[in-house]
Amino acid sequence: GIAFTESAIVISRAGRIALISLLILVNLFCFYIDNDDPLYEERAAVRLAGEMAEPIYTNANSALMANRLLQIKQLPGVVSDALPPPGAIYFYVPCKEENIPCNTLKQPDKNPEFEPEKLRSEWTPVWRDDPGRKLSGILIEKLNLKQFVPASIYYKLNYPSLPVTAYRLPGAKTDAPDILNQNSHMRSQ
Repeated sequence: GIAFTESAIVISRAGRIALISLLILVNLFCFYIDNDDPLYEERAAVRLAGEMAEPIYTNANSALMANRLLQIKQLPGVVSDALPPPGAIYFYVPCKEENIPCNTLKQPDKNPEFEPEKLRSEWTPVWRDDPGRKLSGILIEKLNLKQFVPASIYYKLNYPSLPVTAYRLPGAKTDAPDILNQNSHMRSQ
């Protein structure tokens, strides 16, 4: 138990153990809430590059990390942040945070009209990967507790990362296969 004296708070051994255990559990819960799937998008880009017989175009950050992973694993494939030509494959990474431009190319001034968020509706999806939901999000939904959890926290408890999609840009077609119909790459938990 806890006892109060004039100069200090005295906590028994069992009280100290309970307090430390509570702090550890709260800390672990906070890690669980904030834990997403690090490098999920880049690892998906590497899988896509390994399956396609052509370069994959994406945003600057994803291209950099995907190429590093390709080098580490000594795999063939190219992931580029250059402006994609007509008919190319563009690996779209949805933004996790609003108002943060996550699909920008290395040199967006070369073609300011290339805005994936606005142009995606004109593109043909050819590959998709979904990391699935977290168990905590499913439980909150099944127990009808969603209304009691703030939306931003519920979102973190529900999805570790957002699904990614590769699109064929309009224009000249390449000889690369449409692997969406061959293997959907949908993962679920």
